Amino acid sequence: MKRTLRIMVQFKQKALTLAVASGIASFSATAQENAQIEEFVLEPIIIKGEKIERSVDDTLSSVSVATDEEMQLHADESLHDVMMRTPGVFTTEGNETFSIRGIPVDGLGAGSSDAISVYVDEALQSRRAVTLAPTSLWDMEQVEIFRGAQSTTQGRNAMAGAIYLKSKDPTFERGAAVQANIGTYGEQGGSLMVNGGLIDDTLAGRLTFDYQEEDGYIYNEFLRKDANELRNVNTRGKLLLLPTDAVEALLTVQHSKNRQGNQSISKVDGVPQFYEVATNIDAFDKVEQTAITSAIDVRLDENWTLTSITSATQTDYEGLIDFDQSPSPRPDGASLNEEEQVLSQELRAGYDNGEGFRGHFGLYAAKTDRDREDVLDTTVVDFLGEEALLAVYEDGFRFNYNRFGDTELMNTAVFGEINWDFMPRWELIVGLRYDRERNETVDSTSIAPVTTFNGLDPDTDALIDGFMGAADPTVTEATYDAWLPKLGISYELAHNQTLGFVAQRAYRAGGASFNLATQESVEFDPEYTNNYEIAYRGGWMADRLRLTANIFWIDWKDQQVEVLTDPADADSVQVENAGESELKGVETLLAYDVNRLISLYTGIAYNDTEYTDFVTDTQDFTGQDFQGARTWMATAGSTFRFENGLSLNLEAVFHDDATTVYVTESDEASPMYKQVTDELRTDSYLLWNTSATYEVDQFLFTAYVRNIFDEQYMTNNQDESTADAGAPRTAGLAARYNF
Repeated sequence: MKRTLRIMVQFKQKALTLAVASGIASFSATAQENAQIEEFVLEPIIIKGEKIERSVDDTLSSVSVATDEEMQLHADESLHDVMMRTPGVFTTEGNETFSIRGIPVDGLGAGSSDAISVYVDEALQSRRAVTLAPTSLWDMEQVEIFRGAQSTTQGRNAMAGAIYLKSKDPTFERGAAVQANIGTYGEQGGSLMVNGGLIDDTLAGRLTFDYQEEDGYIYNEFLRKDANELRNVNTRGKLLLLPTDAVEALLTVQHSKNRQGNQSISKVDGVPQFYEVATNIDAFDKVEQTAITSAIDVRLDENWTLTSITSATQTDYEGLIDFDQSPSPRPDGASLNEEEQVLSQELRAGYDNGEGFRGHFGLYAAKTDRDREDVLDTTVVDFLGEEALLAVYEDGFRFNYNRFGDTELMNTAVFGEINWDFMPRWELIVGLRYDRERNETVDSTSIAPVTTFNGLDPDTDALIDGFMGAADPTVTEATYDAWLPKLGISYELAHNQTLGFVAQRAYRAGGASFNLATQESVEFDPEYTNNYEIAYRGGWMADRLRLTANIFWIDWKDQQVEVLTDPADADSVQVENAGESELKGVETLLAYDVNRLISLYTGIAYNDTEYTDFVTDTQDFTGQDFQGARTWMATAGSTFRFENGLSLNLEAVFHDDATTVYVTESDEASPMYKQVTDELRTDSYLLWNTSATYEVDQFLFTAYVRNIFDEQYMTNNQDESTADAGAPRTAGLAARYNF
């Protein structure tokens, strides 16, 4: 805690120094130009992820927006780069896990559904595609990160927030661009963009390609090779059709293919061995995804618009992990395979009378099919602890533990929202969504020998043979619905000064679990949060000085936890809605454009999380913080633009430490049974980053250095032998040519 406070104080001091230095530079620049820097007008940033397009100043949601210009200035290459500098959002390297307001993408507790939705060009991304592959930002127009509930707008699995990425659409002006980039740790890549009209004023197309590879900064000391190599390919094609003045159709086809290695490092006696791992398996994750999306807008008249969005996504995943994360001579690998298909259709009508009354209502349906096959290659000795088997089988008798799962989801919804300026300066927001879902999962397991029986000890062989076999498939089914109301109001205090309040309900999908003891499928309901948020938007000095602030309180009910229906039977575990939690905090962003050449900004997020009632079959987290939830996060930076085409950015990012693992008492006879007795924590850290762009004629050069002072820090303290580490100092250079 003392180290956290010390670093936070350092951050504030250095941020102040950065601001003062920027101010001096501002005065100097102004003097050099003899105070003749002309007036400039800031273009409003339009939010597109809430179905009603509006400016940031008119949006009460806590949203952070990265525009094309900003991503270019920061030399952003993937979604991870944007998330790293967004207060209130935490991510590990490669986005292997990330959270918004302390809630991880896969939620807390025992449920299997997500708590955060990610969309790229209206196509919902699978969790595998987001967490196990970098989401490329090549030719991306805008990234919107919504902190807080988006269930009324996005539906299932947007309880903690949503991320909306929009790539650039085709235009009728012919153009092209090529880019090559290099960097530390073997980073190299190339990118291409071609755009232009195919039929005058009717059909235009845009094609992009991006390839990236790197050796990674983690080395496997046992295998003597790089541990986290990366190979990533992204291709996108878009066709824009304008058959009439009232109809616009956009077809988007995206394909990505990624392979990456082990993201973890080893610990020796609890001490992290930075950028080193020692495993006997060359772990990897491979994700391949294809998404096809059709978006059609029809303007019925001057007030009404009809929108149809059809999307089909196919995701294939293959992974190999070292189950014990060690160089154990015995087999301990697990191969993971998953296929997922998502087909969705949204039909939405939008209305805007131009006089302060606007809204939308629509229908939504999505079908998800997911097939999973996991194979654990291990030994009877490791699985049962029968060390005596080694006298008969030196390899411990290898076998494969196979688990197969097929899941089918059908989600339908009716939704709508109205924004009404019912009085001068006053706006009313009313929204409602009704979701209904059917969930069916078939699970089966089998145990098959790999080692051949040698016949030396019939009793041992009989013991092993009795362990082999297959279990009958289990079928779990669940059907549930969710009502998700939203009510808000805002008041314009003065010109460019708005205060608002929003209350809304959000949810994370339910499902079913199988109780081995009773041999029954047991449904569990969705989790719900009641979200209350006060928002302020302020602008001064012709909007050159801007402040956004959101204060939130979240009451989380019916959390999905594992409980024992029979305390004496460990097989009686099932998932029930038995947990409660709460969150409260504030998120702010202060930005100041000193003039058209110099900009300053700082953002701070404070988040207080607590399990108010969270008792599982073996643990009691009541009164504890969420695992991985940072209390303080902050970003501060300045941007300098010069008349000769050069731009510079200097930025500091602070993340608080957090508990990642709670150790609880396992002795049932102890009065402390289930209580927290110890914990593993991550590091707090302060990172300094810098980037530069230089534009001359048709060339654009970009350079960056991240983690300038080479800070070593853990982002996920997994256990006594394994951790995830943040990246060391990295640097890169890119050259782009625009035709």
